[in-house]
Formats: sequence, structure tokens, C-alpha cells
Amino acid sequence: MTYRAIHFHRRQFKEEAAMKVFGFPDSHQIRDPWSDAPAWALEIGLMLAIVIGNQEDIMSTIADLTSTLDSIGAKVTTVKTDVETLLAKLGSGSV
Repeated sequence: MTYRAIHFHRRQFKEEAAMKVFGFPDSHQIRDPWSDAPAWALEIGLMLAIVIGNQEDIMSTIADLTSTLDSIGAKVTTVKTDVETLLAKLGSGSV
């Protein structure tokens, strides 16, 4: 896996929708908690956003694989039943 350096600047973050760190924005004086955040906090915020995005990709891939696996399982069950039926017919000599 290749890692690349991520450089994050306040202006890039402000172009996105403001992140709601505080649950009740009317109760706090800070509307945008990232406006006065130190650089390390911005870096951590970006890293967490990347991790969450990757996790969502993995979870959607797992969901796709699960549905495909269920479909394959149903087909395997059908083939198994057909093979058992054929073997029973071959054993009884009715084929």
C-alpha cells in the first residue's frame, strides 16, 4: 500500500460544509469550530474524514460481496440437489 503526504489548508476545509462539532450551535458562540483550529487539529480532521470515507467504501464492498455470496450459495444448493437427484436415479437404474 502506498501512502502519500496530505497537505491540508484552512481555505480548503472551509470550502466544504461546516462540520458540526457542537450539537447545539445556538448555545455556543463558535459557529465554525475549524476557523480557529490549530494546524494539527485540521490534519487530524482530514485524516479522520479519509478513514471514515475508506470505511464506507469497505462496508459497501462487503455488502455487495455478501449479496453475491448469497446468490452463489443458492445456485450451489440447486446444483447439489440436482446432482443428488441424478446420482439417486443412476443408483436405481432409472436413467
